[in-house]
Amino acid sequence: MKTTEINQSIIGKRCECMFTGMMVKGIITEIEDCKYSVNVKVVFDSPQQWGDDIYEYDWTWGRKSDEFGPLKYLKLIAVSYTHLRAHE
Repeated sequence: MKTTEINQSIIGKRCECMFTGMMVKGIITEIEDCKYSVNVKVVFDSPQQWGDDIYEYDWTWGRKSDEFGPLKYLKLIAVSYTHLRAHE
């Protein structure tokens, strides 16, 4: 996503973001709009290990001046539900 596309309406949405070079799924819980960048906090569906450390969330960010940063890999995931109909 671009820094200009980030707003409060995406909080609570499912997404996929870049973490340690892998795409990881989670939920957007916070947004910080700073002078130079936009930061999005993503809580992962399952904890991610990097070396000896375990991460339950991470901040993905993008620089406003040139869109540099991992925010460009953030994608919202459409949640689809399948309705089952009981047989009569």
